[in-house]
Amino acid sequence: MGGTQEDFYRNLSVYYDGQDSSERLNELKGQIRALGSVNVSAIEEYKEVSERYEFFRSQIEDVEKSKTELTRLQRQFEAIMEGKLAVYVEGGRLCVGER
Repeated sequence: MGGTQEDFYRNLSVYYDGQDSSERLNELKGQIRALGSVNVSAIEEYKEVSERYEFFRSQIEDVEKSKTELTRLQRQFEAIMEGKLAVYVEGGRLCVGER
């Protein structure tokens, strides 16, 4: 008699071999006990961890977008300082680009 969950399910699918039903019942009860106790708070714990994961994932996404935008601005400032781009006002708006 195996004590793993796989053994338990494999034994459930085995054709009845003439074994006394009370023997079989006791064997199955033993296998169920071997699986251990049920963590009744696992669903709630999973929900909390999942929510934290999603929060942090969205935070990382925001940081990556900010980094991309800052890199773009840094390149623009470098181009302005090198004289490759100009800063000018057009229609009341500050613009960066070639004039």
